[in-house]
Amino acid sequence: MNATPAASRLRLGALAVVLAVAGCATSSAPAPEPPRPAGSLLIVGGGPIPDQILERFVALAGGKGRARIVLYPMASEDADAGIELAEDFRKLGAEAERIVLTREQADTEAAARRLDGVTGIWFGGGVQARLTAAIGHTRVEAAIHELHAQGAVVGGTSGGAAVMSTPMLTGDERKPGGSRPPPKTRATPS
Repeated sequence: MNATPAASRLRLGALAVVLAVAGCATSSAPAPEPPRPAGSLLIVGGGPIPDQILERFVALAGGKGRARIVLYPMASEDADAGIELAEDFRKLGAEAERIVLTREQADTEAAARRLDGVTGIWFGGGVQARLTAAIGHTRVEAAIHELHAQGAVVGGTSGGAAVMSTPMLTGDERKPGGSRPPPKTRATPS
């Protein structure tokens, strides 16, 4: 009796499952863990942030009622930076907290633990070097990288966007003593 194509596919599928199970049963090495999905990056230019961007950030952070967002405004010199944005995130249904840290505070276990359960990290605009001076190579930075590796979204605007690039552009690259040498000048023809 000839099998139908669907029955043949079913038998082949069952055989593949049996072979896969048999292979796992005879293997002495544990199966490797699948890689964890990294979170998203939402990198925004300077200026006013459109509502659609804020809505997308909240959605990527877990959505209304689940998103837990921390804002780091230290790139700005404005003492009130990030207050209005935190309120905008709250209006979209997220829990949002603005945290201002000194470098000493950012390198404490307590500051890193404040990120427990956070699903979104936002870096405010300003001068990116101020932000990295505050949190670069600290326990908070390490915690942010770990959260992103576990699926949290990281976003920022202007200087807060620039901190996400490697190397980070600061405008200092072309100045004598800057972190990168200036480009070689072309020789002019004689």
